[in-house]
Amino acid sequence: MAARAWRSYDETRCSPRRDTLRIAQPLVESIRTEGEYSMFMLAGEPVVAAVKLPGGDEIRVHEHFGGSTKPAEITEELREVATNALLVTERRFGVTIPYGRADIMRLADGTLAINELELVEPSLYAEVLPEVAVAYAAALRDLLPRS
Repeated sequence: MAARAWRSYDETRCSPRRDTLRIAQPLVESIRTEGEYSMFMLAGEPVVAAVKLPGGDEIRVHEHFGGSTKPAEITEELREVATNALLVTERRFGVTIPYGRADIMRLADGTLAINELELVEPSLYAEVLPEVAVAYAAALRDLLPRS
């Protein structure tokens, strides 16, 4: 099934306008208890991880909805899921991906699954994970041509 993107969003109602296309996904209950992990990958390797949790009765983890972000341990399980997602994407498109952020959630059966693989907009959460900014700057430096 092809996903359809939002064309516009009514922030005051926190719901899509009726005249727009939508994308929907089932609620993964672990968002309320365990949160959503973000694994930052540079040059194919995990650098740092964060966990994002919703605030109050909210299910969205974004800070502007009351969510919070804090450092998380890079477990072997998180490393494997994020690394595999990046490798599969590189193979599928025949490219090397210098930066990626894998957002990961735990499904009801206990397995971890990719919720989003962000390859374009590098939200680094540097205010919570300052070490990721240094690693990201070094990775960018290594991509620049030497004169």
